[in-house]
Amino acid sequence: MKNPQGKSLTEKKYFLDKTETVNINSRQELIKQYQYLIHVINMDIQSYVHFQILKRLSIPEDKNYILSQDNTFITLPGGEDASTTKE
Repeated sequence: MKNPQGKSLTEKKYFLDKTETVNINSRQELIKQYQYLIHVINMDIQSYVHFQILKRLSIPEDKNYILSQDNTFITLPGGEDASTTKE
């Protein structure tokens, strides 16, 4: 089959050899490992904030909070209020 410009619409596949496939797969596996590590670290940060910082600030566990991008303050969205102490 040809398109209006006279070029073939049939795809041509070029296959990788076994070594190339193994090398690409190993790199993709490394990406998966790093993604898992990032997930674990993020969960650790959430736990630290929840069990240490919110507790110190007397912010109830059920309050939503936003940690600033520079990690220097917590905001309670929507004008929520909690008894806080600043040290």
